[in-house]
Amino acid sequence: MRSLSPIRYTMALPRTAVVAHGSRLGHPQSQSHGDFGPQTGVGEILSPSPDQAESWNYALNDDTVHMVIHRSDYHKVLWDTAKELGVEPSLGAEVVKVDYDKTEVTLASSETLSVDIVIGADGLWSVARDSILQCPSPPTETRDLAYRVTVSIEQIEALDDASVTELCSQSGVTTWMGPQCHCVFYPVRDNTEFNIVLLVPDTLEHGVSRAEGDFAEMMAAFEDWDDRLVKMLSQVTSVEKWKLCHHAELESWKKNAVALLGDAFHPTLPYQVQGAAMAVEDGAVLGRLLGLLKTSTKDTSTMQERIPGLLKLYESLRKRRTTASVLGAVANRKWFHLADGPLQEARDGAMAASCSEVTEQESWSFLSDEYQAEMLGFDAVEDCELAFHRWFSEAYG
Repeated sequence: MRSLSPIRYTMALPRTAVVAHGSRLGHPQSQSHGDFGPQTGVGEILSPSPDQAESWNYALNDDTVHMVIHRSDYHKVLWDTAKELGVEPSLGAEVVKVDYDKTEVTLASSETLSVDIVIGADGLWSVARDSILQCPSPPTETRDLAYRVTVSIEQIEALDDASVTELCSQSGVTTWMGPQCHCVFYPVRDNTEFNIVLLVPDTLEHGVSRAEGDFAEMMAAFEDWDDRLVKMLSQVTSVEKWKLCHHAELESWKKNAVALLGDAFHPTLPYQVQGAAMAVEDGAVLGRLLGLLKTSTKDTSTMQERIPGLLKLYESLRKRRTTASVLGAVANRKWFHLADGPLQEARDGAMAASCSEVTEQESWSFLSDEYQAEMLGFDAVEDCELAFHRWFSEAYG
């Protein structure tokens, strides 16, 4: 059972904002590694590694915290925090066009809004991205899809199975790996629910991004896997499947006072648990840069003319890191789904070794302390503060 680190990023949102919603959090205490393949017929535990997070912490910030949270619950945390800070969200205001020359957005209602800055955080099918590129720029299908299901503690208890109960009581993040498939399992909502994400070959028609899942089809894909997983899946009453897509790297994602954020410019496959993390970092960096520009600009009439340069700085700060995250996820896709054979055996051997023994030169750098420290120990806000002061001093004295 191969594990992924819980949230896997330096918390850009004040930790109090998340911890205040603690009933929505899962609290993983361990991680486990393993492999499942037709040659073995069983799940081979490669490394329980309960101390792996501690091993990675040597380069992390003092306030590093590992938590897992359901995406919808995290959306609620962000929504509530934004409102507490005075943001007034507008619902039902779909943007259908962005004009970067006039810094205007046109809504589906035909209303046009003139603004100071436009941030296109509109995801994989971004309207803002199409506007910046001046052409349609749809994502590319990967030939993978994800089943997403949630099982309650009551459903777990109804199984009355000691092995399943033991797995859930460990409060761990667990991943099973096998040919063309893998599955991630972790607690959410104060360990009262368990999220299961199953990654399999894509069976959706071309152009269909999301659909109701077929229970029998899902079960057939994992029928010979770990009995504990199969038993938990048997409790599922409904399932959705999501096509996994990505996008070619953009040379630039800003134009005048219009810029992109998150999946709009760096959609990341869910094989490194970094997609949402990178978007949070984007927001933290952009918010901090705009705040610093406001407090550093004595003549507020010059603010607007400085925004394009600031967005160029934002782009330069985020490009290398987000590209590394995207490429890391692409690499993990290959290594998670290996068929039985020499490559799978080499992967399992590396995973069974202490992470400190794996170097960046290994074929799977995801396992190395060096790589993990770079991903988890980076302080995006501190980095942008230093860069802002250099930029502002050089540009405006």
